[in-house]
Amino acid sequence: MKSYSFKTEVQSCGVKYFKSICLSLLTTGILFVSPAIADSDVQKGDEIYEINCLGCHMPDGKGDQGVGMYPALANNIKLSSVSATVEVVTNGLNGMPSFREYLTDDEILEVVNYIRINFGNNFKDIAQLTDIPKNN
Repeated sequence: MKSYSFKTEVQSCGVKYFKSICLSLLTTGILFVSPAIADSDVQKGDEIYEINCLGCHMPDGKGDQGVGMYPALANNIKLSSVSATVEVVTNGLNGMPSFREYLTDDEILEVVNYIRINFGNNFKDIAQLTDIPKNN
């Protein structure tokens, strides 16, 4: 009796059928492929951070205290929530200003994704346009 192997079956069916199977899995939601952050977006995020965030959150993302309290972004578990991070950058929180009028939606996403994969953070899911809160 011959044993069944998915790998063998795929090899015998050929690439065309394998692509059909993958497409079916993707459309049914059984297989999920996370979009990746392009290197150019990381570079843009870095530039946006330098211009808009570095003065308070510092070059190393560790924040500062003095005239005000500027929270650390480095190793910050609160950044694990994409929607909460986007919300804070978009609308501000406590002493942090809203960047809705200063940054485009794409720029907000780029800087959010940048801080979530830098400064000791390594969150895999990325912010997307659907995460931007609607204007009230």
